[in-house]
Amino acid sequence: MKALSIKQPWAWAITDLDKRIENRSMSTRHRGEVFLHASAQGDSRGMGALWDLLTDAEKQAAPEHAPSAGAIVGVASIVGCLAPPPGTEGRTCEPGQQRWAERASHWWLLHNVIKLPAPVPCRGMLGLWTVPPDVEAAVRRQLTMPRKPKAESPKPIAEPAPNSPEDLGYSKTKGKKPLLKPEEREEVLRLSQIIAEAKRDTVRFAEAKKAAGEPLKEAKARLAKAIDQLDAVESGNWQPGMFTDGEVDGDGAGDENE
Repeated sequence: MKALSIKQPWAWAITDLDKRIENRSMSTRHRGEVFLHASAQGDSRGMGALWDLLTDAEKQAAPEHAPSAGAIVGVASIVGCLAPPPGTEGRTCEPGQQRWAERASHWWLLHNVIKLPAPVPCRGMLGLWTVPPDVEAAVRRQLTMPRKPKAESPKPIAEPAPNSPEDLGYSKTKGKKPLLKPEEREEVLRLSQIIAEAKRDTVRFAEAKKAAGEPLKEAKARLAKAIDQLDAVESGNWQPGMFTDGEVDGDGAGDENE
């Protein structure tokens, strides 16, 4: 069984996207099935070049981690090879493949691409090379395994109402809460900002490991007090002017001389 080594991220573009043209500096007479091998060494400039070719939807679906390397990652069939001009004047590719085609390269045309559920580690070589028997057997076992049906896309989770305390993430009360009045929402937003500043101060003072420990204590106390006051607003126990006595002050929270 023959295999073709392809540098990442281009092997990923074949197995996970619709790339069906493999650009090569030389032609091939091989036709039929080949294993797709992701080279251990990637294309250092390839990620930037690939990113420019992706649609917005493909960019959002791209994996955060690096794709598999140094392994057989899929199977495909080579169904043709088109030489660059002037060898094949006016050559054209299938609809949607123009973005993958390089004008000065030979186009190895791929069909029937199958991505392996689990990459099979294997050392690659240049050109088309013969796969070791144990590696081929491991790949064949995966090809004969029954495929799992594609999982349905998760249903979108309804966002909380704009005037609901849940969208702020700081509620301590449980159960269903009544809608807040405009002045209550303003107070929730003000206290939420204070809470966010107090949390940042808490982290900053903890990292600084102040010997006296007083700034950290003050930040924690301000955070706890603001959360209690926010809970009071959400529970319907708040009155205008209730927290304007200086108990909680968000202006300048966390200022320190550096």
